Amino acid sequence: MEALRAEHKLCGVPPVVGMAKSSYEYARNARAKGETEGRAAAREAVVEAFEASGGTYGYGPLAAAAGAGERAVRGIMRDEGLVARAAKKKRRYGSYEGEVSEAPPSLPRDGEGRHRFGADGPNELWITDVAEFRVPAGKV
Repeated sequence: MEALRAEHKLCGVPPVVGMAKSSYEYARNARAKGETEGRAAAREAVVEAFEASGGTYGYGPLAAAAGAGERAVRGIMRDEGLVARAAKKKRRYGSYEGEVSEAPPSLPRDGEGRHRFGADGPNELWITDVAEFRVPAGKV
């Protein structure tokens, strides 16, 4: 827009570019002002808190640590490329390792005593999985 502004009036340039005149003026003034001291201090505090957390803090804890608003912290994180990584979820402890039980004698075995899971024809051998569920009336 600056190149077109040298040749044309300001009121004719923004519609050609597809921008409102007020948006152009706002962006030009913001760029001229630069970053304020408060924003620079907040940026430094946010980056420091993010690194201290090991990259796990999101915008909420960073806003509290830096003493800045959440929207400002989100903008700083976006500008600096800070993306919080999710913490690993802890697995719940379970001592159950399963039960080793003897196979029923009705299962067919081959000559070496191993179970034979193949059938000579259809519908000759049916093997199912047994599951146990605890309900208020007992075990099912």
